Amino acid sequence: MKPDQTPLEAFVHDPTPAQARILRMIVEYRSANGMNPTHRELAQRAGLAHATVWEHIEALREKNLIRHVRNHRSCYLTEEAIAWLGRFRGCG
Repeated sequence: MKPDQTPLEAFVHDPTPAQARILRMIVEYRSANGMNPTHRELAQRAGLAHATVWEHIEALREKNLIRHVRNHRSCYLTEEAIAWLGRFRGCG
């Protein structure tokens, strides 16, 4: 939570469980392949429709957890996402 955020504002910006799964899949794919996955690759790995993955990507972008450029492989995690993921390292 940022110093100027209320607990509710911080909660609203946390990813949903499905969005967190997509976020982790991006990190895992990039680590294994040296590049970001396409939306279709994420959809295939997650067993979701391409449109559903696109909605999760858009929600993560709106929550400032990723930056997305037109090129489908240009999806970058923000500092907020890295910090959020860091809170859960070693859990589960």
